[in-house]
Amino acid sequence: MDTAKSPDKTRDQPLYVAKKRSIFDLIEELLTCAKTPTPKTHLNLKTGLTWNKLTMHLDKLETAGLVQKRRHRNRILYMTTPEGSQYLESYSRLKSQINYRVKTPCMEIMEKLDAQP
Repeated sequence: MDTAKSPDKTRDQPLYVAKKRSIFDLIEELLTCAKTPTPKTHLNLKTGLTWNKLTMHLDKLETAGLVQKRRHRNRILYMTTPEGSQYLESYSRLKSQINYRVKTPCMEIMEKLDAQP
């Protein structure tokens, strides 16, 4: 039996690589993805959230008035509202003002290793 890896590395890579992000980053990602009417399955693939967590976050964003559901033919699409767009602009300004960067312990270790000769 041949155990050699396939030269095609793309098959071995996941569709979505999980990353640690704040709730604010997650909201930013959802609102950005939903700037145009987007089905829930696309949001699921783009964010990598489980279906239940995605549903929970979309419900909260809808209750807050940041996204709205629209029915188009037989599909339900999610779209960022004007209030959601305003949130994105404010969050973007805030991030740029405080030079936003979250460092995880793993990132700090990698930076130290990269700095070594």
